[in-house]
Amino acid sequence: MKILMVLTSHDQLGNTGRKTGFWLEEFAAPYFVFRDAGVDLTLSSPRGGQPPIDPKSDLPENQTPAMARFKHDSEAQKALSQTLKLSDMKSEDFDTIFYVGGHGPMWDLVDNPDSIALIESFYNSGKPVAAVCHSPAVFHRVVFEGVPLVKGKRVTGFTNGEEEAVHLTKVVPFLVEDELKRVGGLYKKAADWESFAIVDGRLVTGQNPASSTAAAKALITLLREGAVTGAFAYFGGSFSTDGLTPSRFADRFEEVNGVHTGFRRNHAKGLGVSGFFESNGNGVRLSKATVFEAGRVQVIGRFSLDGGQPYQPDRPDTRRGLGLEFSLPHGELWRTAMINFPLFPVRTPEIFYERLLAFKPDPATGKPDPAKVKAFEERHPETVKLLKVITARPLSSGFGNTTFYGLNAFRFTDAAGKTTPVRWILKPMQRFEAASAAPPNKNYLFDQLITQIHRQPLRWRLILIVGKPDDPTSDPSIGWPADREQVDVGVLTLDRVEAEEFSAARDINFDPLTLPAGMAPSDDPVLSARSAVYARSFTRRAGETKHPSAITPADVKKGE
Repeated sequence: MKILMVLTSHDQLGNTGRKTGFWLEEFAAPYFVFRDAGVDLTLSSPRGGQPPIDPKSDLPENQTPAMARFKHDSEAQKALSQTLKLSDMKSEDFDTIFYVGGHGPMWDLVDNPDSIALIESFYNSGKPVAAVCHSPAVFHRVVFEGVPLVKGKRVTGFTNGEEEAVHLTKVVPFLVEDELKRVGGLYKKAADWESFAIVDGRLVTGQNPASSTAAAKALITLLREGAVTGAFAYFGGSFSTDGLTPSRFADRFEEVNGVHTGFRRNHAKGLGVSGFFESNGNGVRLSKATVFEAGRVQVIGRFSLDGGQPYQPDRPDTRRGLGLEFSLPHGELWRTAMINFPLFPVRTPEIFYERLLAFKPDPATGKPDPAKVKAFEERHPETVKLLKVITARPLSSGFGNTTFYGLNAFRFTDAAGKTTPVRWILKPMQRFEAASAAPPNKNYLFDQLITQIHRQPLRWRLILIVGKPDDPTSDPSIGWPADREQVDVGVLTLDRVEAEEFSAARDINFDPLTLPAGMAPSDDPVLSARSAVYARSFTRRAGETKHPSAITPADVKKGE
């Protein structure tokens, strides 16, 4: 792995006449995390050479073990004294970029055109970017696909309270917390001066000096577990021989469903929910992920119906979806997007892309063209066979008594380093009732869900299906033998429902490759395709005007 660390060259604290620079702990701690991980490190700064150390960061009360180690490490000191010029750096030479904090970056990096171009180059290439303390401010002018990079993403950085505590609120060009919020970031923070780092997809941010180690470790986890490579490996077309890309996928959804600005390109009709997950501790033998440690974590979710039509009428046989975001300690996230099909109906992204057009409804009839459907089914008889098995299963009467499936295989790693293939399902604790014909109410599934949650919380058991080494992990259309071990790891409780306009779920990309340490993607190409297409859909709708959802705030209140 190759990491580029960027430091400030600025040493003047505004017009105060005092010195500033980079904060020594925010360099030393990540530097040794990276070096101990065997990373090939390159240090850079706008001017090159020795960057200035903020003298306050080296006061006796601010000393840390990493700083003490730095002062006894001639190799680290030499590397710091010989930083390369930022303008000479190229993203293709590295796997990721990490910005060291301190007040200095607020003057020479936040609006630096070389820095902005470099970050955009990294991110556009599918690589992660990271910053700690004041340095998340370097993202405020960075744009990805026409919208601010941080828009709709969970981010952190030096808080307003921390800036006030050091009496520099009126000195810095802007407050990091306020600016990240202004450009659309979903700003999160811990108590002042506590360690707090957030990973949102390929964006890693840390709140303050105490967060330096956590942010660096989070970045290493992203690189080691292959989430980034898996999620975006096919941006260059490597999963397809005909140049299939996330943009072409999003275009195909729009071709089939029309363009509905502000909505998801698939699963457009939805409703926000929230609650918590109570782990029983049974999952720790399979994964070191903190979500499986005994205890409770907060959850945000979204129920949805398949398709890109945000105002479609509810039907019992429309595929149902549930996206979840688990907020874990130290800023980690786990996101999963599940449906009520036990298996994915196709084995490759290319077949899914082809099927979208084959089943496009004819505007005149409202049904797919029989000739196109027949041609697709003749080319892919295995898909026809699988769908017959799936659709023969009895449908439940609503979202609340639906079983949801994670579809793809993942790899779990325990504390000892043992890796196991795993799938998961959510089994409802509500009684099963068979679906009946759709009533006249075109939103009946969502109205029923609202009424149920207002009456009492809805609960599901999270079940891990433990695979064996020879079980297939690269094809989501192939199930595992029925005798595989199933481990009940806890209960999901959803006790609040919100219209999309007021739900945090509206602006979440339920990327299945947003995974905590201890969980990693498998070799399934559909998994990486889902991730990247979700990202493209998100960036398109993020820059669009939002329109009212089919389920209004009044509908939600009416169910109380």
